[in-house]
Amino acid sequence: MEIRTFEENRKIFIKKLIAAAVLILIVAIAVVLIVIGINRQKELEYLESYGMSAVSVGSNEVTYDIYRTLYLNYRDELKKSYTKDGETDTAALDSEIRTRVLNDLRYMYAIVSLGSEHGLSLTSRDVLSVSETYIEEMKAYCKESEIDFNATLEEGYMTERAFEFFQRVMAMRDVLYTTLVQNKIIESADENVLAALRGEDFIRVKSIFIENDAGEEVENNRLIAAEVIEKYNGGEEFNSLIGKYSEEIPGGEAYIMRGEKEAAFENAAFALADGEISNVVEVDGGFYIILRLEKDEMYIIEHFTELKSLYQHITFENKLKAKANMLTATESEYVRSLSYEEIK
Repeated sequence: MEIRTFEENRKIFIKKLIAAAVLILIVAIAVVLIVIGINRQKELEYLESYGMSAVSVGSNEVTYDIYRTLYLNYRDELKKSYTKDGETDTAALDSEIRTRVLNDLRYMYAIVSLGSEHGLSLTSRDVLSVSETYIEEMKAYCKESEIDFNATLEEGYMTERAFEFFQRVMAMRDVLYTTLVQNKIIESADENVLAALRGEDFIRVKSIFIENDAGEEVENNRLIAAEVIEKYNGGEEFNSLIGKYSEEIPGGEAYIMRGEKEAAFENAAFALADGEISNVVEVDGGFYIILRLEKDEMYIIEHFTELKSLYQHITFENKLKAKANMLTATESEYVRSLSYEEIK
């Protein structure tokens, strides 16, 4: 048997120790990477269990399950518009989705904020009662139609808690509207509403909408819209042009109030005199041509009930928009760090 000196044994021991240490280090690095991956997944799962705030809206904290529901539904809605030749511009799509989600949350919490000014909250008795009715009606509908309620929530990327939150916000909106009308914060006297309908903030228009469908050239649609104006100026009836060109359902004639339509549409429509036609008006998703008409007094009298309701609801929406514009919505640092692919 070979006899080693103390020094030789020491060197062998050190070599083995170093080899073991290297192996441990390699294993440790692998474990760390696995742990990071697991922790990332756990953090997402934790977020989904609504333990962590995803967005701050004013002084309110919005949990991840609510953010996720909005994000993924917008993803499904918008993805086609950001995909060309099989390639999706995920960076642009992600930016658009996040903007829309934050706008939606500002609107929702505008309801909460305005409601709190009038003694309401998401846990108020009236709000809970109405929301419970909405939830029961939805579940009853699913049962009668043999639709799996839980599967429907999953298809909408919605936890039951998120569903309940959305129903409470909707209920609070309805209760708030009734409260403002009953307290005459929104005008309810017939003579005052009629005066408003006869005023300058309520107009009658006809319009043609050329939609930018997927795959269509935007500039080509702009030229089509210009062609419509040219044909009208050449003597063709606007109603005939509506039938040939307009892609809006319902299209044609409408009475509108300020705050009801997109800003570009309203700015063009309210700047017209009776009988004037607009230039091409570009909005999200397409182009409008607008013809302003003289208001029909008989129509206003005969349809006063529905026009009064329209006036009151648009007045209410304008109050909510004003409140939403006062609120800031900020994603948490963690949610900002999530990629398009990680939100699923």
